[in-house]
Amino acid sequence: MNDQSNNSKSKQHSHEHDHSNIINCDVTNCYYHGSANCCHAKSINVGPNYAISESDTVCSTFKNK
Repeated sequence: MNDQSNNSKSKQHSHEHDHSNIINCDVTNCYYHGSANCCHAKSINVGPNYAISESDTVCSTFKNK
């Protein structure tokens, strides 16, 4: 494999683990709520695993201000 192919694969791999995604959140009384309705938590947990609609889901990362 040439260097260009290696660089391309390396970039793809690093993109798969890029944690700079923006999570929009309207919960203004959450500790992690930031400007422009963005969540500033390092990671989030959403469940439960049996949810069948958006109204069934809950962000368990929520922390009251």
